[in-house]
Amino acid sequence: MLAIASPGSRALKNAKYERYCRLRASAQPRIQAYREVGWGSREDNVAYINSCRLERRPEIRDRIGYLTRQAEELIAEKRQRIEERLWAIHEANIQDFFETYSTIKRDHTGQPETARRPCRKATSTMVASRGAHVLL
Repeated sequence: MLAIASPGSRALKNAKYERYCRLRASAQPRIQAYREVGWGSREDNVAYINSCRLERRPEIRDRIGYLTRQAEELIAEKRQRIEERLWAIHEANIQDFFETYSTIKRDHTGQPETARRPCRKATSTMVASRGAHVLL
């Protein structure tokens, strides 16, 4: 069985052409892609005209189209994976992600706290009156 290559499926032999096609497939504007590849032109309209002339070539047009379709397929696959994960999170029981355990309660020095005995209530009451403490 022969494998027939679809138009644009093979990388271009000219490295600048290939880079330009990849930049254009990633939605970069024509002028910016043209300059980033290394073709210099001082005026925007000249860069635009040259990039349009370049994109009229069938191999360039096919390569950009192929790379764009490939990127769209990757985005669709990524979106499907993200949606599956979100549904798994949505359907999950939050308690499955936590575990309970017991620890020893510690005081401010790091020592284990012991059961404290309740304080005794004073049977007598101290009353301060004019600097003297009176026990009732």
